[in-house]
Amino acid sequence: MNILYIFYYTILRFIRDRKGFMSMLLLPVVVILVLGTALSSTFKHSDISITPVAYLNLDNGTASNAFNEFIKLEDIEEIISVKTVASYDEGIEMIRNREVAAMIYINENYTQNLKNGGTGDIEIIKSQHSSFGASVVSSVIDSYVNAANAIEASGKLGNFIPQFSRSDSVKKMPINSTGRTPTSMDYYSVTMLVMTIMYGAHYGIDELGKDYFESIGQRLKSAPIKSYEMYVGKTIGIVITLFLQALILVLFTKYVFNVNWGNNLTEVLFICLILSMLSIGLGVMICMVSSSRRKATSLISILVPVFTFVAGGYFPIDNVGGIIEKIKYISPNYLAQRAIFNLVYEAGAQETQFFLLIMVGISLILFITSAVAGRRKLQ
Repeated sequence: MNILYIFYYTILRFIRDRKGFMSMLLLPVVVILVLGTALSSTFKHSDISITPVAYLNLDNGTASNAFNEFIKLEDIEEIISVKTVASYDEGIEMIRNREVAAMIYINENYTQNLKNGGTGDIEIIKSQHSSFGASVVSSVIDSYVNAANAIEASGKLGNFIPQFSRSDSVKKMPINSTGRTPTSMDYYSVTMLVMTIMYGAHYGIDELGKDYFESIGQRLKSAPIKSYEMYVGKTIGIVITLFLQALILVLFTKYVFNVNWGNNLTEVLFICLILSMLSIGLGVMICMVSSSRRKATSLISILVPVFTFVAGGYFPIDNVGGIIEKIKYISPNYLAQRAIFNLVYEAGAQETQFFLLIMVGISLILFITSAVAGRRKLQ
């Protein structure tokens, strides 16, 4: 019964503090509006244009002529636009002037080297200013080289005569990306929601910290309330309070900003509840271990922006590689964001469940650690 009373009055005290309650909601709403509007063009889709490429062939043999026929195929011309140049320097100059994404170069000994059993190299000089275009050119050349190697290997089998039939390996189907990829408003509604919940760790620090490390903590030792009752009641109260703020933020962005939260709003809110538990557990654990509200508050103020950054909360940073690519998986923000995005855009149920299990596991570890540390403080 004591747990229920503590739980009830904890929530009531937060709700009565209208200024603090609303300020926790006002900041993310403003940030979502500003970033969602200012960076809207970043999330718009654009068509992939044909990649321009310079081409220099100094060989007049049969092998290079076969490549000439290859780049004139209709399917290839839909991908790259070949511009024949008269010299190597001319091609390099076009790359420097950003007229082409790369240059394809075949030297004068290409066919002869192949006849002598050597290697025939098709060189690609890439532009540093068009990495995507250069990768397109590389893919085209790789496809030709792989096919040529397969034919050569078949010919070495002796009496085996390869037979080929032309067929399309890719079936073209028009797709509509509307509602399947996030807009800037959708993206920042998710990331700022997650960041707001993580900042809720301050609730755990303030509520549990003052009961354990201020004068009221001394009174608790002589009060007819067990330490676990105070811990459980307060913890549940602040978790539900933080979850209510997340609920308000989700509903506000859904109906005011027209944010797409998918067809499983209940499951999105469940993720918010799990993250609320993790956030409060993190705040309480740091407070109990550090034995100082001030130290815990300072540490959370550092950790949350770092978690948000490595998770791509301020701007998308997918596939950046390096240390950020490795440490983002320990960021609660990343786990929650991926779980929500996967759920909203139906990107993978198994991955969503995996992220949720990790979040639940982290929450349990945090609460167990804080409970053990808190019990020692009261003894």
